[in-house]
Amino acid sequence: MRKEVDVATDKVKVVGEEVKEFINNAAKIEEQIENIAKNSDKNSEQLLNIKTSIANISEQLESGTKEMKEISGQTQEIINSAEGAHERVCEFSMDEYNEKMYGICLDAKRKIEQIFEGAIEKGELSVEDVFDTNYKPIVNTNPQKYTNRYDSYADKTFPAVVDKIKNENKNVLYSVAMQKSGYISTHNARAPLSGDYEKDLFGNRTKRIFTDRGLRGANHEKRVLLQTYKREDGVIMHDISIPIYVKGRHWGGYRIGYLPQK
Repeated sequence: MRKEVDVATDKVKVVGEEVKEFINNAAKIEEQIENIAKNSDKNSEQLLNIKTSIANISEQLESGTKEMKEISGQTQEIINSAEGAHERVCEFSMDEYNEKMYGICLDAKRKIEQIFEGAIEKGELSVEDVFDTNYKPIVNTNPQKYTNRYDSYADKTFPAVVDKIKNENKNVLYSVAMQKSGYISTHNARAPLSGDYEKDLFGNRTKRIFTDRGLRGANHEKRVLLQTYKREDGVIMHDISIPIYVKGRHWGGYRIGYLPQK
């Protein structure tokens, strides 16, 4: 990893103080990864700082020559490598704080599976309804909202799961069941629509399709995925997710976003 950074530095020559900071941080990545299991929150924050530093360089290089763009790709590979190592460690070893959130997430994902499978067995929903991705736009909504064949049923049954977690844990920012497409039928944030885009963007996030990095939480099939990143409103947070299966098929994932331990 250090060798790749040195090669990139020789090519670029001088890219300012951010390059110096990047090199110093990159040299510490391996040491930080080894300590993740001992102090997950602290290292997650350090890893985020390294990724941010690398990303800043990457943005500069993207605006340069073809050679610089190649180097930019190399820095992205370093980001992915560091991030992947962090996730692999978290799959097998988490501190007490994150382990607690894992238990809450696991219980929630099982309850969502029971809700869907119970509805199928009772004839209230079909398998096709549960996996419906033919989203229909809801008129006069901005950000755009959508409806599908199971969202009304979810609105009646999901709150007992998603809201309970949010209400009982002050550190939780959201608790949602997300379909693989990124669709969240029933979000914690369900404040009445105001017509103000900025207010509704965060105040009412239900029935929207999300395509940000949180989408990984619905698409992976790992035992657990623990991500740490800066949300669109600037808040640094953890996102823990576990796959949801309905009748043996991967439907999506249960995601809980929460603040790092202080």
